[in-house]
Amino acid sequence: MKKKTIAAIAVGSAVLVAGGGYGIYTIVRNSGGPVEVTPVSNLNTGWWGDTSSTSGVITANATQEVYLDENELLDKVHVKEGDEVKIGDKLLSYDTTLLELDVESEKLARQGIQLEIKTAQQDLEKLKKITPVPDNYYGDAGDDDAMLVRTASVMTAVSAEDGTQTPLAEDGAGETQTPDTKAPETSAPESQAPETAAPDTGTPDTESKTPATEEVLDPSKDPETEKSPLDKIKAYEKLTYASKPYKGSGTKEDPYVFFCKEGTTIYASFMNKMLGYNEAGSSKSGGGMKGDGKGSYAVLEIREGDSVKGGFVKSISINGTVKVDKAYAPDITWTFASDGVIKNVPDVDEPDDDNGDDPFDDWGYDDGGGDVYTVTELKEAIREKEDEIKDLKLDLRESRLNVKQAQRKLDKATVKATINGVVKSIGDPVSGNMDGDPFLTVTSSEGMYVEGTISELKLGKVTEGTTMTGMAYESGMSFTAQITEISEYPTQATSWSSNDATGSSYPFTAYIEDPTGLSNNEWVDLTIQEENTGSESSLYLYKAYIRSENGQSYVYKADENNRLVKQYIKTGATLYSSYIEVKGGLSLEDKIAFPYGKNVKEGAKTKVDDDADSEVMY
Repeated sequence: MKKKTIAAIAVGSAVLVAGGGYGIYTIVRNSGGPVEVTPVSNLNTGWWGDTSSTSGVITANATQEVYLDENELLDKVHVKEGDEVKIGDKLLSYDTTLLELDVESEKLARQGIQLEIKTAQQDLEKLKKITPVPDNYYGDAGDDDAMLVRTASVMTAVSAEDGTQTPLAEDGAGETQTPDTKAPETSAPESQAPETAAPDTGTPDTESKTPATEEVLDPSKDPETEKSPLDKIKAYEKLTYASKPYKGSGTKEDPYVFFCKEGTTIYASFMNKMLGYNEAGSSKSGGGMKGDGKGSYAVLEIREGDSVKGGFVKSISINGTVKVDKAYAPDITWTFASDGVIKNVPDVDEPDDDNGDDPFDDWGYDDGGGDVYTVTELKEAIREKEDEIKDLKLDLRESRLNVKQAQRKLDKATVKATINGVVKSIGDPVSGNMDGDPFLTVTSSEGMYVEGTISELKLGKVTEGTTMTGMAYESGMSFTAQITEISEYPTQATSWSSNDATGSSYPFTAYIEDPTGLSNNEWVDLTIQEENTGSESSLYLYKAYIRSENGQSYVYKADENNRLVKQYIKTGATLYSSYIEVKGGLSLEDKIAFPYGKNVKEGAKTKVDDDADSEVMY
């Protein structure tokens, strides 16, 4: 039916705001007694999306021109010259085989990127759970003084039985080397070693008070120590009860560190010692690294070239402080290599007499995914992984666009008539387009159309099938039209344009169902209703009905006993600076009160005021 006038949204909004103010005044004025509540359905403004405005021209001589896509294979022409066609009739079709494959390929690529993102996010979570070692965990190989002090501290250990100091193993097999000078059994720790008498050779007395252990490492006494003291630390081939760490104190923060070769054998006695047992595994009395029967933390590491200064290859962590029922049988061993730890099962008919668990599968083993990081290295690894995820998300966005483009091509594999008319010409399916002329042309035979342009910024929001309203300049007639075609190519024409100054403009054709009173070539103003990105049942309330408490929005709602209660809600967009979208916590069936007045409080009695809501809305 012909409409002579069209209500403008801006005018309607002004009426709503003005009406809302009048209704609110009435509610506040009548405060006292039961609090009036109004059904939300009566207060809801709803929202139907944005609009765009442009201009166009009425035409009774519309033409549809179809150009063949050079990248597609023509499958079938459905019409011949002289045929009458209606809007939506098939004109020609392309072969969809490759188009369908392209869609599937793009979808698979998108799924692959999604899996990469998921994996990267899991890797990031693992990195964030890693406890890094200090940046100076492996020392500074360039600081000879620091190396000398550190080596001196790790080259000796206190015996658990008698408190004496014994050199650590350097042959990789758990055996000890005999130093040139053996300290007395009653000697104190190195820092407290008694002075050693020296013959009267005329040298200053201070030289005769140098501790014996320092003489061993003094470059002036031993030419071999001119090299870095780290060169004296050898990699273990076997870890036994007698094996000693080259550094660490056995705590979680400072675990014992054992330097190993590729394929080092770990004996049960070593694991028992980490657990706090004695060498036989029979008791914790006098067992453990410190002879106190307590378990210790340890790290086993493999480095390049079997040198403690070599690049990191692999490390595993052992937590010997966990509770276990018994020690491991002496015939149990494990092999530690760059690819992890493997349990060596004894080749016997009877089951091995261990505690039933492999420590490297349960309590004692943690390789951190095969990686050990310092604080700085871990921060860098996390940053790189976060950057990787950002790049993948950008790839995913591009992939989604590729899927849409491929699907759009497939959807347009069948070209349909966009006007009611007659097929005027059809080209040769073999040669296709000739000299830039269209392959197929349809001219209108009935009805009227409006032709105009839309901004590229509106593509996607305005599509084929979108409805628009128009107002003719000369006749003053209003009308509705439906877009039947939007060109894939922008226009250079300037005879009409959309109100968006930026971006290219794309021509469109819209069919006017009732052209009564309109004239050919008449200029018109057009209002295009864009596709609503939200739900048609969107709930918008005048903002005065919504209050805030501690950053959370709420309304006063009548409960099942007709008493006021605070109802916290989830809010969304703001419309015309006056209406707020309610995305959760409230339904159209609820009844709410204007949240101001002396009686508006939780527990107040309520009554429905069906008259007040009409004052608010109209």
